[in-house]
Amino acid sequence: MKNFYTPPHTIDTPEHTPLVFLAGPVQGAPDWQTSFAVNLLSQHPDIAVASPRRTPEDQARFDADEQVTWEHRALEKARRFGVLAFWWAAQNLNDASYPTGRAYAQTTRIELGKAIGWRAAQLDLPVIIGFDPEYTANGGGSEGYIRREASMAGIAIHDSEDKFLATLLASINQSSTMNREKTNHHGL
Repeated sequence: MKNFYTPPHTIDTPEHTPLVFLAGPVQGAPDWQTSFAVNLLSQHPDIAVASPRRTPEDQARFDADEQVTWEHRALEKARRFGVLAFWWAAQNLNDASYPTGRAYAQTTRIELGKAIGWRAAQLDLPVIIGFDPEYTANGGGSEGYIRREASMAGIAIHDSEDKFLATLLASINQSSTMNREKTNHHGL
C-alpha cells in the first residue's frame, strides 16, 4: 500500500507530507493499524501513515535497536508534520505468544508521555487518543491514569473507533493546511 510505512522501511515522503503515526498496542492486539491506515489513505491519498507493527516478513528479522530507532524517527516526523494518533486496542487475552509479565501497551504508554510533554511545549500539536470500548474489559490497564493525564493536557478522549477516526481525519485536514503554510512561509 502506497504511503503506508512499517519498520524497518524508511519513510521517504517529502518533508511537508502530513504523517500520521499510529501509536498503540502491537503485541497482544489485533492488527488494527492496517485497517486504520487503509481507511485514512482511502480518504487522504496525499498523506503518509506510519505503524510500528512490522509485516510478518519483517517480524522474522526483528531487531530491537532498529525498531526503537525507526519508531523515534517516525514519531519525530509526525511531530513536525503530522498527527500523533493513540488507539488503545483491547488486548487479546487468548494470545499465547504474549510475553508473560509484560505490561500491556507498555511502549505506547511511554510514547504517550512523550507526546504529552511535547504538547506542553507545542500547544498546536495534534494528539488524538481513543479507547476501544473493550479495552478495560479485556485487561487494559492504566486507563484512568491515561484519561486524567490527557484531560490535564487538554486532549480529548474518544470512546469509539468512528469518533476517533473522524477526529483524526479532521486533524489531518488541519495539519495539511498548517504544513502548506509552513512550507510557503519558509520557502520549502
